[in-house]
Amino acid sequence: MQFEFYNSLHGNEISTIPEGTFDDLKAITHVALGSNPLYCDCHMRWLAEWVKKDSDVEPGIARCMEPLAMKEKLLLTAPASAFVCKTKQQPAEVLAKCDVCYTYPCQNSGLCEALQDREFYCKCSPGYHGDRCQHKIDACYGNPCRNAGTCKVLEEGRFSCDCAPGYEGLRCENNVDDCAHNKCANNSTCVDLVQAYRCDCAPGFMGEYCQTKIPFCTKGHDPCENGGRCVDHRTHYSCECPIGFSGLNCSTNLDDCVDHLCQNGATCIDGINNYECKCPAEYTGRYCEAAPSTALLYPQTSPCAHHDCQHGVCFQPSSDSAAGYLCQCHPGYTGM
Repeated sequence: MQFEFYNSLHGNEISTIPEGTFDDLKAITHVALGSNPLYCDCHMRWLAEWVKKDSDVEPGIARCMEPLAMKEKLLLTAPASAFVCKTKQQPAEVLAKCDVCYTYPCQNSGLCEALQDREFYCKCSPGYHGDRCQHKIDACYGNPCRNAGTCKVLEEGRFSCDCAPGYEGLRCENNVDDCAHNKCANNSTCVDLVQAYRCDCAPGFMGEYCQTKIPFCTKGHDPCENGGRCVDHRTHYSCECPIGFSGLNCSTNLDDCVDHLCQNGATCIDGINNYECKCPAEYTGRYCEAAPSTALLYPQTSPCAHHDCQHGVCFQPSSDSAAGYLCQCHPGYTGM
């Protein structure tokens, strides 16, 4: 029994077949090469001679498409002498069918790597991207420069930043230390700003650089109120307050009602180094100590009727006290 081996390469866009391709296919009887754009130059001469020499091999209707002198000629009938090369190198479009990277499809120095199914991959050089490395990377996309810095595109996908005045660093991220050579005087504190600095003065000094001593206790710079006496201590001041006032600037009126002597439910009203007793109905006296007029119509014996209080006010204690009356002294006086 005789077997026939059929190899169909029909319609595969084949332009050339390297010599020796079928050396190991000893039993092949049919090689279908139809509908392929064969490039019939000297590199295909071996195939024309092989199919003519081996009468057992049938190539099918294999026609040449190029070069122009061989167009439409049959591989089986064209003479071997017609298969000639103008140059030693085959055309690039032919070689590219065997090596997808032959024509250097990767742009901008990208490296081509052949994959299966006649696909390829481009490994791009720094600064480029795309399936063929055709796009330049915009390193300034999104503006990596901070603080109003201006981005400039460099080679290989790099960038540089032109910083605005007062800033420095790769991305203008650092505020220049303007306090490095400051003029702040008299133990003042330098505060770094943008392309400037500020001097926070120590107590007792003023001016742009805190170079001027504040003239405490002079006309226009006397902070003491209510007649207080200003005392200059060079770095600060103090106020000697008059009687009835307190506080740093003598601005607080002392509460003279703290130890008031108002009686019989009277309301104490604070004044300046003094107070006033607002008496309830019909009571009189500085401290509202005088009884209402009805009490005069019906006199009763009172322990305070004949008191001996000097520089003070007599008042009757609670009923559980053994004393008949007590004296509440005016400020500055003591005694029973």
